[in-house]
Amino acid sequence: MNKWLITDTHFNHDNLRNGKLTSVRPWDYQEQIIKNWNELVKDGDLVYHLGDVIFARRYELAEIMKNLNGTKILIRGNHDNYDIGHKRKKIVAEEDFYINNGFTAVMEAVIERNMVLLSHAPMKLSRDITMNIHGHFHDNDHRTYESWYWNMMQRDNRYRLLAVELEGYKPVLLDEFVGRG
Repeated sequence: MNKWLITDTHFNHDNLRNGKLTSVRPWDYQEQIIKNWNELVKDGDLVYHLGDVIFARRYELAEIMKNLNGTKILIRGNHDNYDIGHKRKKIVAEEDFYINNGFTAVMEAVIERNMVLLSHAPMKLSRDITMNIHGHFHDNDHRTYESWYWNMMQRDNRYRLLAVELEGYKPVLLDEFVGRG
């Protein structure tokens, strides 16, 4: 069984396609992610999604997830608590929503072997943690206002940004990403 990582897929996020945000993705980014995911991930594999799965039209999540290979675990991101539409509203029983729509588990963070912490945004680390693999920042500096994250990452080389944009809209093997040093 291989273990894969992906983050910030933001399925159905039209503003990532139309240039209204600083991070612009190709118009077919969602199709690219799904195609690449299924070419790499096999049914017996495990995929850690480091958050921010879907941005709009959450009723489409079940269909998207059932078409993706592997066992999927969600590490909740900042957009995984709310339904973003015309009005921002809290999703009731978020864990149930994601489990009923294709995830096996919903977690705030996961510690993998060798004390590698998987999270959506960088987290404050104890000395025991050897690395924090996180998403949240994409491939640009659109979150520079979150200066405490940036300061923390600059002071400590254990933080490793995973950005789907930088990975060619593909999941990456956990061991390969850890080994890039």
